[in-house]
Amino acid sequence: MDSNSDEKLTIRDVADAVGASINRVKSLRQRGFTPFWDAGTDDPEDRSWRRYTVLDAVLLACVIELIDGGLAAEVAASAVANGRAYVYDAKHPARSSVADVWIGLLRLDDGAAHVGGPLPNLFADIEDRIKRDIKHFDGGGSGLVLVNASKHYRRVRANLEGVRHDA
Repeated sequence: MDSNSDEKLTIRDVADAVGASINRVKSLRQRGFTPFWDAGTDDPEDRSWRRYTVLDAVLLACVIELIDGGLAAEVAASAVANGRAYVYDAKHPARSSVADVWIGLLRLDDGAAHVGGPLPNLFADIEDRIKRDIKHFDGGGSGLVLVNASKHYRRVRANLEGVRHDA
């Protein structure tokens, strides 16, 4: 994980970083469309303020892009939650590159597969999954939805420069 991702942000910082209203971010959280965030922070016995990381903001930005692109909110949240390891483990390039990390969902005849990684690895994984789908189900896949998590990482970092809200 990138050491810059350890920053502690308020929910308002996250909203500003992803370019969303605070109400939208809170609504997504309340409806369970942020499963990659620690759900245990709403314990009535623990009234401390929840803090977020840069990578929390990046994952939220990915969910919002998928929703705005037409994917159902629960499907977008699931795809990002299942692809978060690709985002956490990545070294996000400073500029757009084939090394950018993408995450998403591949629709197959027998269900769906959560996919992610840099483009060369991602395309090889998708090809293998489609070959298996063809072999076992005479399928071949029916759709692919991807989001560039590294692009969101760069945007979140840029948007956070000089913007912090202390609770």
